[in-house]
Amino acid sequence: LNSVDLSMLRDEYIIASNRIYLHPACTDWSRWYYCAVNPNVIEQFAGDIAGLPAMRFLAWEHRNLMPDAQNTVWLRSRNEPRFSFEPSDAIWQGATVTYVALQLAFHLGFTDVVLFGVDHHYDRAGQPNKLVTSGERDPDHFAEDYFGEGVRWQLPDLSQSELAYSIAKLAFEQEGRRIRDATIDGKLYVFPKVRIQDLL
Repeated sequence: LNSVDLSMLRDEYIIASNRIYLHPACTDWSRWYYCAVNPNVIEQFAGDIAGLPAMRFLAWEHRNLMPDAQNTVWLRSRNEPRFSFEPSDAIWQGATVTYVALQLAFHLGFTDVVLFGVDHHYDRAGQPNKLVTSGERDPDHFAEDYFGEGVRWQLPDLSQSELAYSIAKLAFEQEGRRIRDATIDGKLYVFPKVRIQDLL
């Protein structure tokens, strides 16, 4: 995301996740939603999340970490792989908060969704979902302290994420909607690619 001028999104509807608030462009966004479902993210950064000016969508299972949260919709989780057309019922996380955001986008009525910053590649890799503690700067996100030194996080499960993305693609296309990917040099090939300059 460092190479993308996110200020161009100031008048767009945005669903952003995890530690996106470290990006300076988000201070210009007037119509954005925030999403986090991973317990490590919510636990370690609850104070940051609680102070965001956006409507928040957070995992119900971790509501005790933010007992006084305002402007928050709590999402219950389910285990079976599926696309939730009614997220207030329950939602499958698909091993990536981006899949959760896609289900929310569908529910909110968006018909043309464009992904930014879904690299789908990590320099720090290993056993999927393994809980690790960062011992150095973060090479995998736009900010060195995103999941920087001392932060607990889970190694990515890219295979399960790809399954989830494929389910989302089908759900959108069956309703005449679309998801496109504008990530620069991203390694995700489930969705059609689009150049950022073609969106302006």
